[in-house]
Amino acid sequence: MPGQCGRRLRIYHYMRQTILTLAFFLSAIGSFGQNSILDCKAFTFGDFVADNPQDSVYIFRDFSSWYELHTQKGFRNTFNVIWTDECHFSLVFESCSAKDKSLWAFRKGDTLSYNAVSLTHTSITFSVTANTKTYQQMLSRQDGLDVWEYMLTRDVELKADLSFREDAMAVFLPDSIRKNLPNLRKQLMKASFHQAEAEQVVYVLSLLKQSDISPINAIASDDFKRATPPAAMADFNEYLRNAYGKLVSYTVIGRPVNMSSLYGVTVSPKGPTYVLDATFEKVSGNVQVRVALTNDSTRKIQTLNVQAGKSTTVPFIESLTKDFWSNLKDKEFKKIYKGSAQVFKDQATYAQVKTLLSVIESTGQLDSYKLSSQQFATEGGIGFISIQYLLEKDHKKIVLSLNYTRENGDYKLAGLYYTYR
Repeated sequence: MPGQCGRRLRIYHYMRQTILTLAFFLSAIGSFGQNSILDCKAFTFGDFVADNPQDSVYIFRDFSSWYELHTQKGFRNTFNVIWTDECHFSLVFESCSAKDKSLWAFRKGDTLSYNAVSLTHTSITFSVTANTKTYQQMLSRQDGLDVWEYMLTRDVELKADLSFREDAMAVFLPDSIRKNLPNLRKQLMKASFHQAEAEQVVYVLSLLKQSDISPINAIASDDFKRATPPAAMADFNEYLRNAYGKLVSYTVIGRPVNMSSLYGVTVSPKGPTYVLDATFEKVSGNVQVRVALTNDSTRKIQTLNVQAGKSTTVPFIESLTKDFWSNLKDKEFKKIYKGSAQVFKDQATYAQVKTLLSVIESTGQLDSYKLSSQQFATEGGIGFISIQYLLEKDHKKIVLSLNYTRENGDYKLAGLYYTYR
């Protein structure tokens, strides 16, 4: 509305925000779990056969899902994977393709905890806990072609999956599969390529588990480096440590079936992007981690964003903005201005800021503000924490954006903007 827009005042250092995305790339690292004695990295993804003499059980494990194929009895169990690290994860039962209900060993939502106990060059043994029972399961590497042949020839439910039919592999269903095995193997090689991308994302997550993103310059794309020089990267590192702490666990959003998204990755013209739900030590609730790779052979990290959802409590953000809200309610506008960053004062006079704060205070909505989102951004080599609040009362909504930057070791207000919805 023209009248309302006339009252808006945009006061912040940058004209366009570059959402800083946390990002890094493949580097030589031992075990993903810092305290893990075993190096389980070689067994994170791939095709396996379970050591079970009573049934031929193939297991295809990708970044987000665990497909358990019981070839003798002819059915498939599907689980979602929640990772703690490469040696420790949980399986959450999703579905069983068996029409005979007596073959259903689990109910939807049942959870199995996996902890690696030993490994060889070709196999890994886990201690598995399901309900109150604990047993051991050994997985040996198996040619993935055997797994996919079974899935394509015997898994009726998979054949009927429309998302799978969209993939090039659907042409092999089912009578032509034998004479097209060379083409099938090419498809499997593409899957391995996606696996390598997923391993790169795993390395990003390993850095988040350490709460230290300092290696980024060595593995980031040129665009990322230009947007986040060392000083801004140091501020971003500090922000992540304060707001989130160490990564605890993660799972890829979605349960992909077709090869184009086999490892939880969505391919776009800008490059593949991985989206994960994660938990961190300093927040209560889920946090979304988004990692984008470059669309070239290097697959370097293009962007990475770590952002809590609207229902997730971030104590650091609450403490950061506490004085602002208190002073605003008390009409202590001069305190807000005096305590702001120099970059903020360079853009606006106290009179301008007082006018803006008076308008926000006069709406009478200060007791109803809710955190909408927060993220880290850079502009001109300076790092900012960008925080959005929603003020809502009597069907009226205001979006208030606050931007903070580090100055002399302290976080100070560096931007202020509001608009009506």
